[in-house]
Amino acid sequence: MLTITASAQTTTVVAEPIADLNHNQLTADDTVRAIHNLFKSRRSGGIILTGSAIAGNLLAAYAATESQDENSFLAFSFGNHALMFGTIAAPLAAVGIRKIISYRGGRERRVIHDFRTTRKLPYKIQRRLTPAFFAQPAGKAKSG
Repeated sequence: MLTITASAQTTTVVAEPIADLNHNQLTADDTVRAIHNLFKSRRSGGIILTGSAIAGNLLAAYAATESQDENSFLAFSFGNHALMFGTIAAPLAAVGIRKIISYRGGRERRVIHDFRTTRKLPYKIQRRLTPAFFAQPAGKAKSG
């Protein structure tokens, strides 16, 4: 008996960030895509921060109001819950809400429109456009 085993090779192409980003070779469409990637990434980060702060706060509120054994690790008073909310959850939620507002869709459209007409970007947006936003397809950029 003769047995033959065959295997297929697959090639994986990984999109690497552009190491030497030459701004003179980028087109306006590349920049618009990078702006979109930046705004989408920051909005997603804001939603995650706000959601996790709210979920953590609700879990802590549940643990604070649930009657538990006094020796339990999760048993803490309403005052401790308020302190935890004020020092951890509220600032995280505030940062998340600020990101959502700062990088909202309307502002993204306005920045793109202004860029297409004047070829200039606001300083804060220009500073945040790292090579990773140019190298990735829309929606795949990682925020830094």
